[in-house]
Amino acid sequence: MAREALVEWLKLRKEYEEYTKDRCKDGKEDVGAVMKSVKSSFDANVLETLCEVCWGVEQSSVTDDFLLEKIHEITDSFQNQELPDVKELFREELRMNMSNSDIDARVIEYFHLCNTLIKNMVSLVSLKKSVALRKSASSSSALFQKD
Repeated sequence: MAREALVEWLKLRKEYEEYTKDRCKDGKEDVGAVMKSVKSSFDANVLETLCEVCWGVEQSSVTDDFLLEKIHEITDSFQNQELPDVKELFREELRMNMSNSDIDARVIEYFHLCNTLIKNMVSLVSLKKSVALRKSASSSSALFQKD
């Protein structure tokens, strides 16, 4: 599946989970009973193909945790080892809360969000470099162990 489609799916899933938890917080409904599983939110044919072709597992054995792990493996990696577009990230995520009448609080909140986005980007880049180095090292050691 396309990385962008999965990123969008994760965003929508998060919104759905927050909405469902909020809907059930009065205690009249059980979140677990109301919330649709990750597995059931996939098209059955797409899921079958992913299980057989990409992951080599039986569709019946796939859990929500497994699917989320696989989705994050795709979405957390850089497409073609390129960094995500920072301008697009800021355009989509960085917003000033104009409903806050306290101007100082509004500006502080804006800069806090900006700093959080930057820190998350730096952490992601560092993590990707670390994973790439580990993969490179394990590939090299595997080559040497074959002798």
